[in-house]
Amino acid sequence: MDRPRPTIWEANNTPLTWQGQLSGQDVSTILDPANGGRRLQVFQPAIYKCFVHQELVARFNPMTKLDILESLRRDEDGQQQETGEAQKGKANSVLKGLKLMLLVGTILGLLGMLLKLFRPSQSKRSKHVLLVK
Repeated sequence: MDRPRPTIWEANNTPLTWQGQLSGQDVSTILDPANGGRRLQVFQPAIYKCFVHQELVARFNPMTKLDILESLRRDEDGQQQETGEAQKGKANSVLKGLKLMLLVGTILGLLGMLLKLFRPSQSKRSKHVLLVK
């Protein structure tokens, strides 16, 4: 069976030790005693590094629940703003379409009235028959 490899943890370039944990100095993290400190529980945002045999194997910066909620809220606000802008764009195009339809309807109505004025209907023309002998 593999022997556990020595694992060293750092938080913001400060080594996390059993002594610091037992003395209460490192309250933002807990080295898990069940596995010899190979697992680390994190309670505060920092830049964490994991070294195995003095070789860097992991680096991470966890977000707190508040940071996650803030990030999600910002994402939702951005999506709502994009949705609002898209809806405004759609509303503007619908409004332009309605204005165009109103303009076309008005022009067609005016043309119809002009044709009626200057070109009498067939029934009126039939009354003016010219007889040629």
